[in-house]
Amino acid sequence: MTDAQEAVQEAIRAVFLEVDPAGLGFGGTWFPESEYDTEVDRALAWLSKGSTPEDTAARTVSHIERDWGVDVQSGKQERLAHSLGTIDISAIKRH
Repeated sequence: MTDAQEAVQEAIRAVFLEVDPAGLGFGGTWFPESEYDTEVDRALAWLSKGSTPEDTAARTVSHIERDWGVDVQSGKQERLAHSLGTIDISAIKRH
């Protein structure tokens, strides 16, 4: 993985930890950052292939709800899309 890819991956991980779409931080127990690693990798792949932040957030929420068996709180998808939209991925987009 290039330095640019690693930087974007870390930015995406920070977004997931800030937004916490699955609600891992609620209830007084915080899970390790690795809980979101699969979702971060998926989001990175989708964004680098040209998926919009909105589509990426919608797909991510769908996967979290299906795979994790949780309901994502309202507004989390929009916050995730907005935050992903602030990340410059132009250096790693695949053509």
